[in-house]
Amino acid sequence: MTAASCKNTETSGSVRAGRPDILLAFHGFGPTIFKDGQEYYCAEGIARVMRQSVRALTDAGYGVVATAYSEHVDSIHGYFAPIVADGGRFRVLDVSGERPRSTRPTTDNEPISQPLRSKSFAARIRTTFALFLTNPARVVRGSKHLHSAVELLRYIVVNSLPEAVLWKLRDFVAAQAAARREKGYESNIEDCPTLGAVLVSHYYLFPEIAELKSTPVVLYLPDYLPHFYQGQRDMGASPVHARIGKLICERADRIITNSRFTQNYLPETELEVAPDKIKYFPLPDLGEYSATAAQDKQTCPGGLLDRYLFYPTRERASKRLWDFAATVAEVNRRLVERGCDHKIFGVLTDEPSARVFATCPQARDYIKVFPNLSDAQLKVFYQNALALLFTSELEGNFPTQVREALNLRTPIIATRNPLITDELGSWTQHLVLVDVGDTDAYAAAVLDVIDNRYAAIDRQEALRIHLRDAFSYERFASELTAIFDELCAQPSTDKLAAS
Repeated sequence: MTAASCKNTETSGSVRAGRPDILLAFHGFGPTIFKDGQEYYCAEGIARVMRQSVRALTDAGYGVVATAYSEHVDSIHGYFAPIVADGGRFRVLDVSGERPRSTRPTTDNEPISQPLRSKSFAARIRTTFALFLTNPARVVRGSKHLHSAVELLRYIVVNSLPEAVLWKLRDFVAAQAAARREKGYESNIEDCPTLGAVLVSHYYLFPEIAELKSTPVVLYLPDYLPHFYQGQRDMGASPVHARIGKLICERADRIITNSRFTQNYLPETELEVAPDKIKYFPLPDLGEYSATAAQDKQTCPGGLLDRYLFYPTRERASKRLWDFAATVAEVNRRLVERGCDHKIFGVLTDEPSARVFATCPQARDYIKVFPNLSDAQLKVFYQNALALLFTSELEGNFPTQVREALNLRTPIIATRNPLITDELGSWTQHLVLVDVGDTDAYAAAVLDVIDNRYAAIDRQEALRIHLRDAFSYERFASELTAIFDELCAQPSTDKLAAS
């Protein structure tokens, strides 16, 4: 790892103010960063946390070097650089040469037709081949990698396998690719005199970090939801991921989490996190907008002003978006009973699957999707929303959506989620909380907001002020910097003396 291989807004990678560089393992997040005009943004929660972490570390005098694949160097640099006061403290390291040897991602090819999986294996094979014979274009369009008859055969067979077998094959292929991976950038970390520690942004995306022998490692681990959703792939359950996560947790010197709830259950998971490694402190506001900006409302797309419920999140079983959709439909039914001639809508940021509408198909007409919103766009949607309808039953941190809605003075209707109740204690009296899955109570709360919007906002004000101090950026930065100060003090002195 050399300064020449890093993209830097200024010059040099020298140690500043006696503090070393921190390597941020981040290249797995490159594809999640988007650009809107001149602004780079990312909707992924972990990436947004890392952005504030880079800000805190560079403010304290550390340099940060983030890893990236070549095609994402500009986007990763563009995402982090604006938040760094001294641009020379942030660089990007191109690690393209250290990709696994697998010829293609094993998850690129999605099943041709999900209903095939309800049939017998023989029937799926016959149906898939028949589909190819009658409509080959549909099959070919389903894959980016059909360059030969062998790959076509592989594609057809793989998409005809039972779901459980398919996932086992993918885990096996992933494990083999990891085992064959050549030594890369991590092999140079121990010898870099200016590098004090490594910050790992995800528990299984960077298995190479487990190979480090002496460099201090800090893992960011906001949650481990597979512990509560055993065997559910959409909640992250994977034997390979669990094995990698356990190795990284064993290697890590400190493990950061942002909720007491997560701090308490992590030692009981299959990751077997040592309790004395866990450091808890709450997250600051992750949005790049003014908390008092609610006075300069912009027009919301689609003419939805004040007539929609908002929930910016990715679809996961824990989010219970079927409750969100059913609540929108139920509110509209009650508005009709009231004699109202208008409807409300539900705005999501992830395209909902069929299961969201399985119990309430009529809700489909009322759901609108606006994906990949920047912080500026999120602000507009929050400010113009009737309310945040937070239906999740379990989170990794105190919900960022609740914090954002508080800051932008959007009424909040949320579940009695332990990540809310455990963190807030008696302060929950300032929120409208509903039992998980109680769509009748959600609907009643929404109608109350329609009738008494300003009273709902006033109820939340004391909590907004409390969290502004309790969950401040200053506290987050101080706690984070203290961890690296402790870990880097001796190693950095030794390395600098040797250089």
